[in-house]
Amino acid sequence: MTDQLLPPIPAGPPPADEAAEKKAVTDSPAAADALAATDTPAATDTPAATDTAAAAEPSAVAEPPAPPRPPLRTRPRFRAAVRWGLAVVLCAGLGGGAAAYVTAMHRDDVPGLSTKGDGRWDYPALSLPALREGEPRPGDEANRAGLHFADPRDLLLPAPAGAEADKALPGGVVPTDRYLAEYREEDRKELRDNLEGGGLRQVTARGWTTPDGTHTRVYLLRFPGQAQASYYQTSAIDTAWSPEVEPLGSSLSYIDQGSKQAGPKVRLGITAAYAEEAPFGARQVRHAYIQAGDTVAFVIMDRKGKTPALPFHQTVVLQSQLLY
Repeated sequence: MTDQLLPPIPAGPPPADEAAEKKAVTDSPAAADALAATDTPAATDTPAATDTAAAAEPSAVAEPPAPPRPPLRTRPRFRAAVRWGLAVVLCAGLGGGAAAYVTAMHRDDVPGLSTKGDGRWDYPALSLPALREGEPRPGDEANRAGLHFADPRDLLLPAPAGAEADKALPGGVVPTDRYLAEYREEDRKELRDNLEGGGLRQVTARGWTTPDGTHTRVYLLRFPGQAQASYYQTSAIDTAWSPEVEPLGSSLSYIDQGSKQAGPKVRLGITAAYAEEAPFGARQVRHAYIQAGDTVAFVIMDRKGKTPALPFHQTVVLQSQLLY
């Protein structure tokens, strides 16, 4: 019976004296510090100890890595190239725009290029009327009579820009009396006899008044041929230095040297221009005769005060060009 195994004795709480002793030891400060030191990992397990040991071992010194290359947009040369490129593009754009603006402007609107007006009138572009096939112009060798085959209304000088049309002279056929009314009453009968004797065929006329008050009239007298037209001008109208008859309102006229020099030199006609000399009345009169083939043109201008010479010369020359 003594060899029979006894059951194990269950573990119970420690004796009261042992538990009290352990509690007393734990509650003291020195014991708490000792216990904390026991719970700290061993010194050999800390990274600091490992690094210190590694540093103690000899090894080769490595070169520091090169700094990273700056981005492309921050490179000085690239920035300078971009700035110059933008400057060139901007200057080219501004230059092209300025050139386009200047070339689109009228010369008078461009500073430094504008020219001061010299008093000439702004006439529309002139062109000779078209003729039918086989019809010569008055200056052609085959046209010895100096005939104009174009409509006389197409040979009248148009009014300049800004002028007010004369309702009595609209640019068509007018009675002979309307032409004779430009002269003094005592000269009209003799002029009429010369016109009828020369076989006058037709009178066309156009008139206008410019903003400065200059009143201009242009008459075209068509005869059967160059001989009759030349006889009327040289015998009834002109003399060497002054006209045979004076226009209405003109006291005494002499050759206008400016118009004489500006007049065309042609084979089939002559141009004679006159200006009323001072002292003149309230209005100065300038007038001219242009004989071209079978036609005699009468140009007359007057204005309060002094009639401008340059527009008068311009008008005479342009009307001559249309007739030749």
